[in-house]
Amino acid sequence: SVDNLRTMLQSREKPESKQQLAEIGVPFDDYLPKKKNATVIDESKINWKQLDNLGLTRERLEQSGELEKMLSWQKSNLVTIAVPIGDTTIYTEARLAFRTDDSGNIGLAIHPLRKE
Repeated sequence: SVDNLRTMLQSREKPESKQQLAEIGVPFDDYLPKKKNATVIDESKINWKQLDNLGLTRERLEQSGELEKMLSWQKSNLVTIAVPIGDTTIYTEARLAFRTDDSGNIGLAIHPLRKE
């Protein structure tokens, strides 16, 4: 009952109370959010042509340190990308991240810089 629990908590330094509290205790880790996508992305599944179309190369992302973040399912820092539209190209900055679609394919999520 609640009264028994209250008594055990008030005398939690006593060995018998300590043992009983340990038996009925709930581990804190059981309620922590599970880490999603804890694995590193397999580079062979990345569509490097899609990145190339935006003016990005694997080497450039490696040299800037952004590729390591992205392979760990994190967003990059701001990166300049070139978006081809018809005969022109628009240059803008965006944060990039690899994400999976419903079929499990790795795609590029583009998070453009927003002016507020």
